[in-house]
Amino acid sequence: MPRKSILVAIHIALSAAFAFTAAAQTPPPAPTLVEPAAGAAQVQPITLRWNPVVDPDGPIGSYTWQVGTMSTFGVIIAAGFTNQSGDGIPAATRDTVSGLPNGTYFLRVKATQLVGGVVFALDSPWSPVQSFTVVGLGPAPGTPAFTSPANGAQFHVREFFLINWTAVPGAHHYLLEADDEPTFSSPFTLTTDPMQFGTTFRAGWGNAIPNIYYRITAVSADNVRGLPSPILNVSITNAAPVRPPPTPLSPVGGATVSLPFTLKWSETLNPQIAGYDVDIDNEPNFLGTVGVLLVQGVSRSDYMVVPDPLVEGINHFPPGTYFWRVRAVTADSARTGAFLHHRGAR
Repeated sequence: MPRKSILVAIHIALSAAFAFTAAAQTPPPAPTLVEPAAGAAQVQPITLRWNPVVDPDGPIGSYTWQVGTMSTFGVIIAAGFTNQSGDGIPAATRDTVSGLPNGTYFLRVKATQLVGGVVFALDSPWSPVQSFTVVGLGPAPGTPAFTSPANGAQFHVREFFLINWTAVPGAHHYLLEADDEPTFSSPFTLTTDPMQFGTTFRAGWGNAIPNIYYRITAVSADNVRGLPSPILNVSITNAAPVRPPPTPLSPVGGATVSLPFTLKWSETLNPQIAGYDVDIDNEPNFLGTVGVLLVQGVSRSDYMVVPDPLVEGINHFPPGTYFWRVRAVTADSARTGAFLHHRGAR
């Protein structure tokens, strides 16, 4: 074959290859909504359904749906997705939504196609928007309410705190969500375990956040959501005071003790406490880097001081007056304020 003919053949082959690649990267068509019907009045839970998208360029890996309070979807009140459950098993074209107050809402759905290669996946356009009206809650559990902390409470960035709410009839578990704005347009789910039967959550952020908003929703065994609770708003700030240190209880000031003896102090109520540091010295100002005895990470609110015949000095207590103090230690190794001092005599 002449060289020119070979080049023409290669050019035709490459053109075909490029044309195929371009076609493979064309987004799939948008799904078509089927249920609920446009303008339909619905009692929850509400079934969402759409027609499957068929495109020769690759399978549909997932569908994503959104429910908004406006047709522009400036506020998304609920969202979800369905995935392929395995090779050759298509993503489901239905889902349910619940936990919506009575009112009018707007629904849309899009498909995500798996095309492989560098692009890997392409989103379809959103489906045409369809409205529906919620007129009843249906067989949903009740609405919980936060009992603590108080609305507007402030917590230190190093602090953990407990969020508590009321138990409600019909609840199998609870869904706790947080957001940095009160519309919850993109909430972060904190209770990801569906076996979250309790009514308490240990929260902590580790960085300053001016406003954190929480809401709690009860979910039935059939995965039907009740109405979300009133919003709880707290602040995470470095300006918040760290909880006070524990109080030494015994030995009391001026007490006479003999080895071994036990130091006791009040437990710190702050739930982020990981342990306690105990410091004993023979002078009241605790000068210097090392005193007579420093024990870190004590897990209880008491500590027994015993003689150590193998280590002279550091654990050895000749007769005299000693001073002791204790402080709480958080999970990230920050100390909660200064030590509180106490004295005793041997």
